[in-house]
Amino acid sequence: MGDFNSDGNLDLLIGASTYPYVFTGNGDGTFNDYIRDPVHAHIEPYEVADFNQDGNLDVLVGTTLVLGNGDGTFRKGQEVVTELGQFPGAVADFNHDGFPDVVTAGNITGSMSIVLNTGLK
Repeated sequence: MGDFNSDGNLDLLIGASTYPYVFTGNGDGTFNDYIRDPVHAHIEPYEVADFNQDGNLDVLVGTTLVLGNGDGTFRKGQEVVTELGQFPGAVADFNHDGFPDVVTAGNITGSMSIVLNTGLK
């Protein structure tokens, strides 16, 4: 959940098939028909944050970062580079620089690492 179209109302982001679907909220507990975004990304567990600090919510879908346009649609950003067998698990500002970072954990190596966000534009 988040305000993906910048209207002040909570919207729903649902991962289905291979596309993210955004149901824009009306602010009264009801939602509009979905926007199926043309950004093709394998739907896995996702994290929502403003990764590039442009005021629009972005979505980390698996290892693919899709950047929010502020109207409920997205554009492809970049792949989050992880070690073999590691997948993003959580997002937080681990180094206190104002940018959301990504912690990854591995199912092959049993290790974890932090991918620091250096200010993607």
